[in-house]
Amino acid sequence: MLLSIFLCIARCATESAGIGGFVTFGFDYKGSKQKLLTSLSIIVKTPPPQNSNVDSTVVQPTGYWIVATPTHHELVVSVKAPEGVIIEPQTHFIQYPFQSNIDFKIVGFSAIGQISTAQPDGSLIKVLSPLTVEVTNGKDITLTSTTSDGTYNIGPLPPGEYTVSLK
Repeated sequence: MLLSIFLCIARCATESAGIGGFVTFGFDYKGSKQKLLTSLSIIVKTPPPQNSNVDSTVVQPTGYWIVATPTHHELVVSVKAPEGVIIEPQTHFIQYPFQSNIDFKIVGFSAIGQISTAQPDGSLIKVLSPLTVEVTNGKDITLTSTTSDGTYNIGPLPPGEYTVSLK
């Protein structure tokens, strides 16, 4: 009898604790890990077509996050990150019972930009035709094309210094 009460208490405590996991780094990041981790938010929603917000939380400096146990039985969990931070997987689809950590990994960063041309009066005009953008760190070369509004996004890139040029 005492054992079954203990098991119920342990199970009930686990169920009411919430869902959570970790955000980790998939590479040797030299910057402030705590600053980057606390810039991330975990977003919990119901699956499509509802996409209703259920809960959200900021990732702790240790990479750990937790939200209260939701009443929904199917959820979509994702990470909202600053532009250029690449996280895998982008989302987790989970179902009740929620029994394991829901983990994410920062796998790198993107080189993001927009190509413009300077006019004689000093104003800038977006380049509307596609151009090839090359990003290199001296060893590796990555190519992409600009979109119709002149923007580009290349990544994930390993940490380091890069040169961006047009080809």
